[in-house]
Amino acid sequence: MMPSLLLILLALCVLIETIEQILYRMAGRNHDRYFFYAAPATILNIVGLAIWLLILTRAPLAQALPLLAASNITVAAAGRLLFGETVTPRRWIGIVLISAGLVLVAGFEP
Repeated sequence: MMPSLLLILLALCVLIETIEQILYRMAGRNHDRYFFYAAPATILNIVGLAIWLLILTRAPLAQALPLLAASNITVAAAGRLLFGETVTPRRWIGIVLISAGLVLVAGFEP
């Protein structure tokens, strides 16, 4: 599999994870429509897992896993934008530090 295809699949995994978390959050807020949100979230979880397993057959875990951690950023941003959740500067700094560390572990050059 070409590296660019791997990056597209990883980006798709991050997008799926973000949408999945949004749906689970909506399910938690709408108890009367819980399954309306939780069922698609569960399906997305299964699809994301299948894509992740495909990625793992083609890419080293040490490089793929840090890139998947980008969902930390997207989920925090979605929580802030869609639900008005407070993301303190301290939390953003933590997310940035974790992301930077993961990039260093993955061995990518700037």
